[in-house]
Amino acid sequence: MTGSEAYKQLKTLYHEEDLDVVEINIEIDQSGEETEEYGEVVLEDEDGNETEITGSDHDFVVALFSIKSTVREGEKELIDLAETPVGDTEGYYENVEQFVPQGADIDKSKVEIGMELLQEEGVGVPKLSIVDGLDAAVNLELEDNNLIKIVQNYHKVLALQFLELRDSKEQFDEIKEKLPQNQARFENFFQLAEEILSEGYLRSDAFSDHRDYRDVTISDVEFIVSRMRDVMLKTNEEWRAFSGGGGTIDSDLAFPRILEEYHQCFELLRDPLRDLAATIQHSKGANSVDLNDTVEVIRFLKRQGYSNLVGTIELDLRRGPAHMSHDIDADDGLIRIYDSRGRNRNVKNEITFGDLVDKQKKMRDLLIGIVLAFHQMEQVLEFRFLESPDFAFRIVENIDPDSLQSE
Repeated sequence: MTGSEAYKQLKTLYHEEDLDVVEINIEIDQSGEETEEYGEVVLEDEDGNETEITGSDHDFVVALFSIKSTVREGEKELIDLAETPVGDTEGYYENVEQFVPQGADIDKSKVEIGMELLQEEGVGVPKLSIVDGLDAAVNLELEDNNLIKIVQNYHKVLALQFLELRDSKEQFDEIKEKLPQNQARFENFFQLAEEILSEGYLRSDAFSDHRDYRDVTISDVEFIVSRMRDVMLKTNEEWRAFSGGGGTIDSDLAFPRILEEYHQCFELLRDPLRDLAATIQHSKGANSVDLNDTVEVIRFLKRQGYSNLVGTIELDLRRGPAHMSHDIDADDGLIRIYDSRGRNRNVKNEITFGDLVDKQKKMRDLLIGIVLAFHQMEQVLEFRFLESPDFAFRIVENIDPDSLQSE
């Protein structure tokens, strides 16, 4: 190994023997004709024994400059930039500038800085996908266009995400006012789903929680929310059309529509229910369940103490009128469900018209409560990760500074 004695000792103890750096001090004196450099570092072995290295050789001082503090999965540690993709302090500090804008007030939060930039520049951010960009950051796919746009506009993107998180409460209140049939029941379903998700994904650092959520869950929440609104609003519109404004609907028209909506809501619930079960497995190490079998998932959730969440689901109604052997008895006010379509079919279940309407209302509230809990959790996890030191350091230590210069 070439270099000064202090440099070689540092490389041996820090890189080869993997001792921990507990203290670094660097002094640069440019008052004279020649710049004078001095550095000292204290390293500690696993038994707590300390070794101090001092020196004024340039290679040693530069090596100390290359040792930087970082955050990985919420934990602070020291790294040598020479062992990271960015390679040296020049690229490192170029990347740091993306997260510490020149002239910014260091006493202000990153969100406040972003708000000011949005106001001062009068320009928003390019079209991008936050979800895809954050996934790229997790997987260190550093050429991803969404990720590059996020980093180039970091503070403005963060401010916009904060505003979206704040404004979503108003949207949440609007949905809660229009769609649920029973506010107390809906809020109970929401809180139970939120409890499962919080225990699964608000228990560690921002990076790990976001990564785990993306790894464990499969629900396309944005699609489900949109489809859910369409299904329920369509039923409401058909109700008005069927009744002609009179409030009374013929059972032959009403109940097939109720059965169809119940089926559609159940289908929209499959992935969120699957994800709740998968989250419990993730957080508690619970016994495995076939996540592709929704009936087994429901039974699993009941065994885990969530009967109050899924106990209202009527499995006999899950297939919809087109795929269910049934008849509507207007005289007795019953829906009869059979075990088959043949002559020898037997009555499997009888549900009164009143009970059917009640089950439909409960299904609505269950779907809305669970899906909105997922929607809120996704927004929180995205903002936490984007704001975290983990996100910044993953970029600073790994990305090529030149890739951030393109517009």
